[in-house]
Amino acid sequence: MKVQFHSPDEFLGEVQGFAQHIEGGITRVTREFRRSSSLPLTRVYVVATAVVSKPAEDGRPAGRWLLRLDHYCGDVMGYGVPTDPVSTAVHDKSVQALNRIEDQCRALGLIPRPGVFQEEGKA
Repeated sequence: MKVQFHSPDEFLGEVQGFAQHIEGGITRVTREFRRSSSLPLTRVYVVATAVVSKPAEDGRPAGRWLLRLDHYCGDVMGYGVPTDPVSTAVHDKSVQALNRIEDQCRALGLIPRPGVFQEEGKA
């Protein structure tokens, strides 16, 4: 099962609530660049994932699920190093969001690593 978030605050709140059940104490955090249908724009997202594995307790069954954040930061022209003010602002916003998520995960005793956890059977 996957639980989807678009707000970093909501994702971090859920991570905090389940921090002791995050598999391996690892969260994955990265920036993702997706081609827009309005070329030559590229959509910039900060993507963060964590796998929660909770044992059975108090009569509740055990569970395992993926937490996923897809935080849209904006559109940039082209692909690569930003060369215009709007693209630079989007780049800076994405770096700040990524750093904030990593910092808050570290504060919870978790280890932020690059990349993304995928749902089993998904590519």
